[in-house]
Parts: sequence; structure tokens; C-alpha cells
Amino acid sequence: MKHEWYKDANTAHLFNHLLLRANHTTAKWKGYTLQRGQLITSRNHLSKETGLSPKQVRTCLSRLEHSGEIVRKSTNKNTLITICTYDAYIAQRANEGQTRGQQGATDKNDKEQLILKACEKFNLNENQVKLFTRWIDYKDEKGQAYTESSIEALIKEHEGKTTEELQAAVSFSMANNYTGLIFRNKKKTPGTADIEDIDHGKGLHDE
Repeated sequence: MKHEWYKDANTAHLFNHLLLRANHTTAKWKGYTLQRGQLITSRNHLSKETGLSPKQVRTCLSRLEHSGEIVRKSTNKNTLITICTYDAYIAQRANEGQTRGQQGATDKNDKEQLILKACEKFNLNENQVKLFTRWIDYKDEKGQAYTESSIEALIKEHEGKTTEELQAAVSFSMANNYTGLIFRNKKKTPGTADIEDIDHGKGLHDE
């Protein structure tokens, strides 16, 4: 959309709605043949669909028509709207989505390579690689991503743990929403409860 309407919330909202409602292919509707990028609607229908008042819809349509984004043609009861640059906008959105997808895939692959490299450095087995990956993915989802250096530091810190210990720590830490991996080394002392040796994260819960 042109910059002048990008900052106009109502006009931008209505234009995006028109892009979504417009026909993607040639189609017939109540005796009309609609081409790609066209739709038949009315001011009242657009008002109900977008939450804008009829007056706001009229103003926004006038602005879009004045700037060359759309062309309107009245029918008996409704209005035929043609989005002049429909193909360009759809192509732009597709390219942006593809770019985001590629970037996401690249980031994921880079992270997996970092984990694998660190695990190989400390001679961890395949199951341990999967467990560290599971934990790091979990932290990413919570918006607490590890950096390249912290990934290696995490794995180095716990390189001596067995697969069973690591699996228990990952499950326990995720279930209790801890900020770091918690390893519980239970040591029975007469007259006391189990003593838990808490590693990495100091047993703090995420806020």
C-alpha cells in the first residue's frame, strides 16, 4: 500500500479486507462475471465485515479510489470493486511469506548445527543431542533463546551426565517451568528429606 494510507489505520484495514475478499480466479456471482482482483459488495456489508461505520467505509473507499488503488462501478444494488494492483500486492505478500519461511528454516538449521557441533566436541551420544535440542527449543519458544556461546557452555557444564540423568532433568525442568536445567541427585541423610543437588538455573522458576 502507498505510504499515505499505510499510517491511516481505517484505510489500511479496509484495503487489507478487500484484498482478502477479492476473487483469486474468474468466477460468476448472481449473473456477474468477476475477474481476479474483483469483488461485489456494498458499503453496509463492508461496514459489518470490518467494524467501520458506513461513513468511514465511504471515506476510505474514496481515498483508495483517489490514489488509484481501486476502481468502483455501481450495479443495481451493490458496487463492483476492482483492485488495480491486486496481482502486485498478492505477489509481494507471497514473497514476504517465503522469505520469512526461509529465514526461519535457516535459523533452525544454524541452531541445530551449533548444538551438534558442541555435543560432538564433548563426545555426547545421539540421544543426548536430542535431549539438549529439546531443551533449547523449549527455551526458544519461551523467548529465552540461548546464544551460540551459551549453547556450548550449557553442554560443557553437563557433559558428565548420563542420558538417563539428562532426560530426567529436561522433563523435570520443563514440567516445573525452571529457568535452567535442574539435576536432582538424591542423597538420603538420616532424619532428613532427600537433598537435591540443583545445577544450572539455581532452581528458579520463570516469571
